[in-house]
Amino acid sequence: TLRMAAEIEDWVGDPEIAAWDRRQADRVGRAVVAAYWDETRNLFAEDAAHTKFIEHTQCMAAMGGFVPEGREAAFGEALAVQMIIGNAPQMPAGLFTPASTLTSVLTMGMGNEAMGTVANDVLWALAMVLLAMSLVFILIVHLIGRKGGAKHD
Repeated sequence: TLRMAAEIEDWVGDPEIAAWDRRQADRVGRAVVAAYWDETRNLFAEDAAHTKFIEHTQCMAAMGGFVPEGREAAFGEALAVQMIIGNAPQMPAGLFTPASTLTSVLTMGMGNEAMGTVANDVLWALAMVLLAMSLVFILIVHLIGRKGGAKHD
């Protein structure tokens, strides 16, 4: 990379070329972030239309040092979820095949659908399902916590 070239130029004693390499690396980095960083997903897009987000792109961007300053934690969390779940837009054939979570479907779809369309209505219905599931699980945890607390009193 250009940053590695700058280190080599420093090592061989050519600070002018090293400085040029660093300036070029900064210019390329700003261009990559401007074109491919998706603020809503905290990930780098594979394409200029921001429709594909794959693990290889994220790893290359991280290794190249392109993650915007102050966004490292959000990028890491988004990448971990994407790598663990798989984020595949297909029905899983089994327990160990890639799938999509409700949250990733909502996040990736909400910004791309126009209000009033069937697809947008489906996304809102999925959001309500996710909300209902969350409430049910929270209630279950509270009930278990109460029963466990009653036994220890």
